Amino acid sequence: MPEPENERRGIRDAARAAVGSGLEYARARGELFAIEAAEAKGKARTISTLAAIGLALCIAGYTLALALACSWLGATLADGDWRIPAAALAGAHLFAGAVLLVAARSRARKARLFHSSIAQFEQDRKWLQETRQSLKSRR
Repeated sequence: MPEPENERRGIRDAARAAVGSGLEYARARGELFAIEAAEAKGKARTISTLAAIGLALCIAGYTLALALACSWLGATLADGDWRIPAAALAGAHLFAGAVLLVAARSRARKARLFHSSIAQFEQDRKWLQETRQSLKSRR
């Protein structure tokens, strides 16, 4: 026995409403993501510009300071041989660099980027689970 036309319309309308709600949800989440991404982009651009200029200046000054230190230490402690102080300074730099890389990796793992979007997705996931459970209990 075929379904009455009114029941078919009800199912179609419910399906359209569900699809419309899903699209509205995706649009809202997309807007939130876009806002946070634009904010992060502006901050990242400013920070990276300042860091790049500062790093370039520090590298230039540091290179000159190392050359001076190797020359002075070689003349003072190693009878004019610059290789011993250069090796000692290189070892100290490799050790300090390794310590800083470990610290950076640790901070990167703890970084909380896009916190609002992630929190909203968690709330939505929880709501969907509750909705599924309530639908199952009705059956």
